[in-house]
Amino acid sequence: MPKLILLLLPIWLYSATLLADAATSDKTAAAASSESDPAVEATATDGGHSVFSVLDGPQQYISSGFLGFSKSVDEFFSDEKAEYESNGSYIRLTGDSVFTDGDGWGFSGSTRAKLVLPNTQRKLRLVFESDPEQEREGPQPKLDSNPIDAAEKKAYFAGVEGLLGEFEHWRFRPGIGLKINRKLDFFLRFRASRKYSINDDWQAYLGNTLYWFYSTGYRFDTRLDFDRKFGDHKLFRASTTARREELNDWWDLAQVFSITHSIDRKQALVYLAGAYGVSEPNAHAEDYRLQMRYRRLIHSDYLFMEMIPQLQYLQENDFDPVF
Repeated sequence: MPKLILLLLPIWLYSATLLADAATSDKTAAAASSESDPAVEATATDGGHSVFSVLDGPQQYISSGFLGFSKSVDEFFSDEKAEYESNGSYIRLTGDSVFTDGDGWGFSGSTRAKLVLPNTQRKLRLVFESDPEQEREGPQPKLDSNPIDAAEKKAYFAGVEGLLGEFEHWRFRPGIGLKINRKLDFFLRFRASRKYSINDDWQAYLGNTLYWFYSTGYRFDTRLDFDRKFGDHKLFRASTTARREELNDWWDLAQVFSITHSIDRKQALVYLAGAYGVSEPNAHAEDYRLQMRYRRLIHSDYLFMEMIPQLQYLQENDFDPVF
């Protein structure tokens, strides 16, 4: 029997009081674009007292160019790509409440925090974050019976991350620390990413992360995005991700297509279709998902709400629809 699954995200806390460098760069870009675009100037002056660059991003960049618009979309939705690319400090707390017809309520969430260390020219940051493998961006995130269990049962990364600078358009971030779960696990991490300007209509982003854990060996994550802006307020994205672990003989694969519509400076919509699978014995999908994601600023410049109704076709259910 089909079931109703409604993902309600009543609380998104994204504190930007420490994002001074991001705010400065966005204001600089907005000021430059406003010299030639009155619409951008009007938007930049509206609520200009806020240091929250993510808020002003979408509308500031709507008329200022393709690259800026793509970046502002990632910032508004707190995409991990925007966080990894930022050189500043931030904290993001996410609480997810998931209602499933027949199963009742479940809870999940995530934590990400990075603090720039003083006297390091923004080259070194303290990092504390929940394991990306356990976050809700996956096709079937793990749910717990109450918010306390959801926080206690997660694995967390705590350590130090550096910025080596840019080499031939690549950005490199090495890291070292501990994975905190039922036991401590030492890890090394190395991130490499770059952006590509294909032409006036298309841009691409490639991000690779290599982990090494003392207990389980290596893990490799890769992500490739192709973006195209159309109209004044919409962005098409084709995103391919893959993950491989030393303990497994296969790749976890995902192909996701999405269209983001920036409604105004406080709200946006994402329409998403995705396929998730593995590479063994042959590459095949185990889950298909259709989703609509609505995100809105509801208080000041740091509190967001999201609602995400979705439809899934799971292999374990013979691909019958799960609502």
